[in-house]
Amino acid sequence: MIFFEKFLAGTLLLATLPAIAGTGLPREQQENAENKDAIPAQTNDWIYTLSVLDENDFWGKWSDKYYTNHTRFGLTLFSDGKPPRAYFFTVGQEFYTPKEKNAPAAPQNDHPYAGFLYASAGCSIFDDDVLFSAELQLGVLGPSAIGYEVQKTWHEIIGDPVPAGWDSQLKDQPAANFLSEVRTRIMLAGTLGEGYASDCIFRGFASIGTVRTLASGGVQFRFGKNLPKDFGYTPARQSTAVVFPARGNASVYGFVDLQGDAIAYDATLGGELLRGNDTDIYAYPFAAQATIGIGVNYGRWSFVFFQSFRSKDFSAADKDFFAFGGFRVSCSF
Repeated sequence: MIFFEKFLAGTLLLATLPAIAGTGLPREQQENAENKDAIPAQTNDWIYTLSVLDENDFWGKWSDKYYTNHTRFGLTLFSDGKPPRAYFFTVGQEFYTPKEKNAPAAPQNDHPYAGFLYASAGCSIFDDDVLFSAELQLGVLGPSAIGYEVQKTWHEIIGDPVPAGWDSQLKDQPAANFLSEVRTRIMLAGTLGEGYASDCIFRGFASIGTVRTLASGGVQFRFGKNLPKDFGYTPARQSTAVVFPARGNASVYGFVDLQGDAIAYDATLGGELLRGNDTDIYAYPFAAQATIGIGVNYGRWSFVFFQSFRSKDFSAADKDFFAFGGFRVSCSF
């Protein structure tokens, strides 16, 4: 019951958080001396974190198809005030390609070409063990998302041929998604930020909008030295974009993440929201995903590297699983 009471209180508080203009107010006296070790004294109580994320099947060397790239640049404003909270802003792009890249158009039974370009804003509230986040993504799905231009440039850099069928990509349409997330942590051994420890982070996630509508649940196990006081890392499509600053002692840790998705709609595969698109594929209603990775925090810097393995999530996928890798780098000041 305590968890659900926190969830209800957090949801109500998210709706009443002050506007970002409030960040200019004088900070309250900081009581946690640990924060002073990693971040120099500021003129206010806000910590700013810049982050870069990239997910790509290139990193895993498994394939070059389907969900093939996701790049996101973010800024998070973090405060230990009352309540502890964060505001975050991102610009991101993801795109998809079929397995058949030499044809002038994606076959009807293959994943269509699709690009999604977006900007987002969100907020989080949290305490030592529970995190609540909400985020709104706005953008465009289709040629205006410049998926072809980005992939062409990247493939020229790495010396790969450019896929031939981008002219057949899904038509332009406005894109809007609302994301919400809750996470809660249980310590298994030791103490966060002090020596060797392990924890378990449970989460629930939901997305609703014109790009994808799904619900996701997962659990993550972390183990290592000086575990950071954050809520773990989850691949971009099943999480909000909040990034906690690197604080406290230097840390090195590993993690294993398991999740399941219930998928109602995915615009990148085609559907009634897309004008003039007709594919012979459909999203599976359920998919599973496993992720392994390592994280390193040092001073102002935080690094995460991971590899994900995902079950077939649409009808024409040609393997029992799909794999992609990625990284996230962030710096706080």
